[in-house]
Formats: sequence, structure tokens, C-alpha cells
Amino acid sequence: MGFTHFLLLSTLSLGISVQAQSCSRPVGRPNMQLKGDDILKDSFPDGSTATFECATGYRSDGGSGTVTCTAGQWSLLELSCTKKNCGSAGDVTNGEVSYPEGSLYGAKLTVKCNDGYMPVGGSKNIFCRDNGWEGRLPSCEVTTCSPPPPISNGKFIPVQEEPYNYRHSLIYSCDRDYTLNGTSTIVCSENGQFAPSPPNCVKVNCEEPEIKNGVWVQGARPPYGHKATVTLQCDDGFVMEGKATQICQINSSWSPGLPTCKTIPTTPKTTTTTTPTTTTTTTTTTTTTTATTTTTTTSVKKPTDKEGPSGDAKNNNGWWALILIPIAIGSVAIGLYQYNKKKKSNGLRPELVTVKQ
Repeated sequence: MGFTHFLLLSTLSLGISVQAQSCSRPVGRPNMQLKGDDILKDSFPDGSTATFECATGYRSDGGSGTVTCTAGQWSLLELSCTKKNCGSAGDVTNGEVSYPEGSLYGAKLTVKCNDGYMPVGGSKNIFCRDNGWEGRLPSCEVTTCSPPPPISNGKFIPVQEEPYNYRHSLIYSCDRDYTLNGTSTIVCSENGQFAPSPPNCVKVNCEEPEIKNGVWVQGARPPYGHKATVTLQCDDGFVMEGKATQICQINSSWSPGLPTCKTIPTTPKTTTTTTPTTTTTTTTTTTTTTATTTTTTTSVKKPTDKEGPSGDAKNNNGWWALILIPIAIGSVAIGLYQYNKKKKSNGLRPELVTVKQ
């Protein structure tokens, strides 16, 4: 009996212990957070509750945000949260409001004024926040440009004290002996500024275009103003490196840059003189030779000079001379011998030989 009573008490104590188990801090979805003091607790006793709410930028889409701890387990969270939608921010007269990123929480809107109008006031960046669009829409007003400052040694027209309207043009000009550096016309642009930047007036005076071993041949004479053009030429015996024609630029310098005159280098030449010589023997065979004399005055040969015989040709001529000369001499000797022999056999002197007709 006593043992049975002990088992009943032990079982009852174990059941009470299990039922009384606490819960750790509950975790909601990414777009939720614990509400109030619950966010500070790490442990929740059995039977206690915790409440969730939608995070900043989100709104409740239905369902309960309260969960209950039962025997160490949290009940199912039913709360559903979606991003807030800021909707329309309103309209702007003479302009347009657009939503390139949409109108949900975190999105940014843009305001564009119509042509001839510019944004005035308002916020530069307007975002969708937890309480709606954060910032004030600008207004679109007629674009005007304040009068530009005067320029030295020049003027612009028309001149007026009140602001210039959008796309109004100003035309600049310079005083006598001054040149406009920049564009002559500027326009009031959509941002309320004249564009491009106003020009200035400068006095252009290029120096005398003197070059060593060269002279001016034609063109402008001093003073040399803007775009004055001259042509230069080198003295005899010199060659020009650079451009002969020069133009005076807005910065009072010659363009593309003064040339230089360089001494013309001496060109070496080669001449060849050929003298023909003819010699004749007393035999029936005549040999003609040509003697060539070459005089070199420079190290370069003109294209019209004739080429002399090559080394191989000269060697071949020498060998032929060695062969032909002995043959010619032998032929002459044999001829004289035969002639004298015939005279002796006929008893005639050489000087009294009579030739029959």
C-alpha cells in the first residue's frame, strides 16, 4: 500500500514538472518584432504569452500577433505583415510626379518640371517612409536667368535689369583692337544659368615671325592681329623644316609653329669618261681595242652613267688576248716566210715584183 502511494506521488510530481516547463524567447518572421516589454525577456514561464507586431515600414494584414507558452512550446503565430504603400504624393502644376521605384516603403519619387519651368523649394529627395511620403513636393515656376556680369573691353546686348526668360539669348562683342575669346552667343538654359560661359575680350599681337636664314615673302604685315597669315621662305642654299604658312592665334602665338632653315647637304657625284683608240697591223687581220679611262670626282654615281665591264668580263678579255696575239704573230711570220721564199724561187727582188693584170 505504501509503495503504491509512493508511485502515485512520483508520477504526479513528474507530470507537474513537465507541465511547468518554460519557453525561450519566441522568433517571428523577418517583417515582425516583439512588442513592448516582451522584447527584453529571454525566458517565458509556462502559460505566459508574447505579442508580435509588424516591423517599421510594414502593416498588419490580419491575424493575431499573440502566442502562448505551453509545456515549453509556443503556439502558432497567425500575424501576417506586408510593406506599407504610400500611394500618390499629389500633383505639381507645370510638372510631373513619377514613381520609378513604385510607392511601397523605401521607394523614391521624382519631380520633373515642364520645358521652360524649373523646380523651386520643396525637398530634393522624397522617400516613402513609415508615415507616408517624407518631404515636400517642389513647385515648378517659369525659368529665368539673372543678368550676367559685364566684361572688360566688350559688351553684350540686350541689356536689362530684370531677369531674362528661358531661352533668351545674349550676343557679345569686343571693343576695337580686341578679339572675342569664346562663343559670341549665350542662352538662358533650363537650370536658370546662361550657357555656355560668357566669353572675354583679349588683345592679340603676335611677334615678328623672324627665322634664321629665312625671310617673309608674303601675307600680313605688323601689327599681327588674330588670324593674321604670313608665308616664309628660306635663303638660297637652305631647306625649310616645318610649315611655310603661319597663322596668328588667339594666344598671340604663331601656328603651327615657326619653321627652321637647314643647310642643304652637298650631294656627291660620279662621272665616267670613255676614250676609244684604234690600232691597225699590216696583215689582213685587224684588231681594234678600246681603252677606258675612269675619273672619279665623287662617291655617288648618277643613274645615267654607263656601267663598265665586270671583273669576270675583264678576265675573259685578258685570256683571249693571250691566245689571239701569238696566233696573229705566227700568221704574219708564216706569211712573210712564204712570200720571201716565192721571190727567191722566181729570181725577183721584192721591190720589182710585177703583178700581172
